Amino acid sequence: MKVRYVKILEPCYHNTLKKIKNKIGENNIRISVDETINIKGRYGANLLVGILKSNTPTRPFLLTCKVLEKTYHSTVVRFINDELKILWPLGGNDEKVLLMLLYAAPYMTKTGDTLSFLLKFNSRYVCSSHDEQDCRESVQRNIAQYAIISPRTRINRQIK
Repeated sequence: MKVRYVKILEPCYHNTLKKIKNKIGENNIRISVDETINIKGRYGANLLVGILKSNTPTRPFLLTCKVLEKTYHSTVVRFINDELKILWPLGGNDEKVLLMLLYAAPYMTKTGDTLSFLLKFNSRYVCSSHDEQDCRESVQRNIAQYAIISPRTRINRQIK
């Protein structure tokens, strides 16, 4: 029975992934990670990606969901690094990730620091809100003061 579902869902997954890749194209992106634990004690993470435009709000895409062994900074970093390869299997596009939205939990802040080094980018917002919409709105309000967002721009402020 499981094989039957895989045969049905796999083409749908690949079509959706192709649409996401086409919409993102050569644009710079933002990423956000939503990690959680369910009632049975299983840890999971969702990776959302969105096109980064200075004047226009964009809708994020859910790139992937995955069960993690635990939500330490190292597992979240590995998750993000591995799952970005879904978007760019050949690599070489890490410089297109210009903005990260993360919760202000200490292990997520450490995740941001590690990813900043790995992906060689300097832009990061740390959200203390557990509502991603609040984070997005705050970023849009605060980012308006930056005419151009580039990998050289250092954005590292605590959003309250």
